[in-house]
Amino acid sequence: MTEILGACPTISEPAEPIKSVIPAHPHFGGKQPKQNRAPPKCISVICREEKEQLTEELEETKKELADALEELSKYLVCYSIYR
Repeated sequence: MTEILGACPTISEPAEPIKSVIPAHPHFGGKQPKQNRAPPKCISVICREEKEQLTEELEETKKELADALEELSKYLVCYSIYR
């Protein structure tokens, strides 16, 4: 019986510390790249109406600009002829 007890470590004897291997940088499946998604489209009726109105205003402004540029180019041509 003393042989059995003698083989077991007693409380007074220090036990060897358990060494666990901890990786320096744990990997949890890698990083996912950011996905550049377009912002969600607004389906509100108010937004749609505002967009249509702004689109019409933009078209009118583009037409006015084209007309003004045409007049300016005619003026420049006339001015260069008489000069």
